[in-house]
Amino acid sequence: GLTLGAEFDNGLALEGRFGVAYALAGFNNYNFGVNQSALDTAQGNIALTWYFSDRGYVRPHVEAAYVLAEPIAKATGEPFVWSGGLAAGYDF
Repeated sequence: GLTLGAEFDNGLALEGRFGVAYALAGFNNYNFGVNQSALDTAQGNIALTWYFSDRGYVRPHVEAAYVLAEPIAKATGEPFVWSGGLAAGYDF
């Protein structure tokens, strides 16, 4: 995969990721009922982290995945999936 990021003086950091996933037949058979090895998905992610103190942060993020293998896309019925969330943390 590929990850790119930038940090800014105001406590913000922006990060983007892209990758592809390959799975063996056993994995695909167990999870999707497709007994075939394949390049399964392409995924992308973007996150913006705000460090509100030296150790505390919040990070909203959005992710998307597209199923590349046609038999798996048919088995799932959802070739495109996206999700988002909000992480919060404190570094010790």
